Amino acid sequence: EGSRVNERYGSVRYQDLSFKQVSLFTLAQMQDYFEHHIQISPRTHPIEAQMLQGFREKLETLGELGLGYLPLSRSASTLSGGETQRLRIGSLINLGASGYLYVFDEPSIGLHPLDTNRLLTQLHRLAEQNTVVVVEHDLETIRAANHLVELGPGGGQHGGEVIFAGPAQKFLKAKTIARSSLHPYLTGAAKAV
Repeated sequence: EGSRVNERYGSVRYQDLSFKQVSLFTLAQMQDYFEHHIQISPRTHPIEAQMLQGFREKLETLGELGLGYLPLSRSASTLSGGETQRLRIGSLINLGASGYLYVFDEPSIGLHPLDTNRLLTQLHRLAEQNTVVVVEHDLETIRAANHLVELGPGGGQHGGEVIFAGPAQKFLKAKTIARSSLHPYLTGAAKAV
């Protein structure tokens, strides 16, 4: 029935839902179900309460990353590169790890502008306790950086020199940056195609 869950696991139930039914939910539907049907009360076993709270937090983070449309039954091999990176970001945020260096290659690719803002919120959240490097071409994502590095002046064999390295606000407030192809687009002096 499309759930990819065998009969044995499909018969496992929690409250009024089977594991098979849950596997057909999207992340947004699962989050909605948690909000309206699953209550943590003083009578809830501590281990169960901890697990439920963890699920709630993960679903909320993935929703904030614009992944609410993904069905739980979706195979990881069918995800786009951007979806995979956002899932990775979500799992890292929920780990609560600190002191790590994370490098993401264009995590905003294919995102609606509203979802890009949500992604940026989560990247800033991850950067509170870690170093996060984002290789990106999306102007809004670049504007949201704390520290900006532009390499150039061109690509491939014509690039590789550091054109600018410093606080993003300094880059944005400068009237001009010598040999920068990015500065005119970020400041609005040139229009992006």
